[in-house]
Amino acid sequence: MILFCSFDLAYNSNNQKFESVFVYTGYIGLEHDWSSQFTSSFGFGITGNKEESFYNKEGSKVITNLFYKPKSKMKHLLVGSEFEYAERRNVKTASNNSTRASLILIYDF
Repeated sequence: MILFCSFDLAYNSNNQKFESVFVYTGYIGLEHDWSSQFTSSFGFGITGNKEESFYNKEGSKVITNLFYKPKSKMKHLLVGSEFEYAERRNVKTASNNSTRASLILIYDF
């Protein structure tokens, strides 16, 4: 698990100035080898800030994937898919979410 807390610089359109914003971010992930040919991973992350004057309040993301590595002459090839779901919550209680599915082809030279 990784957790970061820092101050970022953000533009505040209310007073038209750049301000320091306390931001927290965390991520945890798990990888599992199902066999010599199949592997997958799962991850979860969060981010947010404590300032009420900025639009984005907090967000989270979940990612999972599955990869296949052939044993044949194509041993440098990795084929997989990944699914991602993310949410964002705003200061005024509005929220949005997104989903993404990807097909991935990696060739290791």
